[in-house]
Order: sequence, then C-alpha cells, then structure tokens
Amino acid sequence: PAEVVLAAGPLDSLAADYYTNGHTRYPDDPSISLLFPAVYHRDTDRVDVHFAVSRNNRAWSWMSSKPIIELGVPGEWDSGTIYAGPDMVHLSDGRLALPYAGTERTHNEAHPGYYGEPMEDTFQLAWATWDDGRLAGVEATERGEFWSNNLGTFDATQIEINARTPRHGKVEVALLEPYGRGTKPIPGYTFEDCIPFSGDA
Repeated sequence: PAEVVLAAGPLDSLAADYYTNGHTRYPDDPSISLLFPAVYHRDTDRVDVHFAVSRNNRAWSWMSSKPIIELGVPGEWDSGTIYAGPDMVHLSDGRLALPYAGTERTHNEAHPGYYGEPMEDTFQLAWATWDDGRLAGVEATERGEFWSNNLGTFDATQIEINARTPRHGKVEVALLEPYGRGTKPIPGYTFEDCIPFSGDA
C-alpha cells in the first residue's frame, strides 16, 4: 500500500503542490538520501525547489520551509519554473553540484497549448552549487542556541564545528554530561571556558 513519507508542514502554504522528487544520494556517503522536490505554488503559478533528508528512505525531514534553489529574478532564464535533477556530484573544486532545469515561463505558461497556441520549449540546464557540508544548517539571525543529541560514550580527542558568522557574530560551545534527570557542564568545557569562534571554516 502507498505510504506517506513526506507531508506539508505548518509553515507551508496551502497553495503548494509537490512534484518531481529530485532524489539523490550524498556524494561519498550513500547512507544519506536527499530529496529536492519541485514545489508548485498555485497562488503565483511558479515552481521552486525545496529540500528534505533521510537516513532510511522512509522517514524524511524537511530542512527548511524556504526553497533551497530559488527562482531567478524576473526576466532571467530560470525566473518562472525550476526542477531539480538527480545525481548530485562533487565538482573538481570540491563543491557539491546538482543539475536543474529552468525556464522564465511560469508553470502554466510552460505547458504547450495551455493558452491556445503551442509554445516553444525554453527550458535550460544549469548546476546549483554549494560548499561541501553546507547544504543545511542551524541559523540564528540574532541570538540563538541549539543542543545536539546525546552521543552516548564519547572517546574522541576533538569535536569539529562547521560554522559561518557575520563580522559581529560568534559561536560558543560547551560540553555537558548527564546529572540526575538533567545535565551539568563539564569543568573546563563550559561557555565561560570557550574561546568564541568567528569566521567561515
């Protein structure tokens, strides 16, 4: 029987339809499945591309309510409708790249004969690119915080973060351990001990 694996969330428009899935695996890590669904917005007649991720191809999570591939500005070749293709790759410079097709025509304008006379197909192809490891992230536009899941026993000698801050921004990290029904900071690894990070690395 058919099974729902991904559905609209509370921030999604009631005027949105979900089209092609743009399924791919993360290059060099096939355990990560990615979807780049085309989202048709009936209220604007435009199609953009959103982003979801899964570890088992059954439980999927939207990474944002915003498009991951945005439409071009009015008049550009991809300003009306875009669809993501499959098979994300690494480019020679290390960036991630995903093929997508676009046209300046809106959803209904792109269908030959929708407005009477057949229309010439104007779709073009391009790469959408991202820095490796930068497809999604936690964003704080002002002040914010987040907690990672309990990692269990930790025996590594270092933890790496992947972060980008504006000039006035910073990232601070602390480590905690279980304590009763909650947690407590590990001495030497508190926010007060942390040297704040700023930059893009």
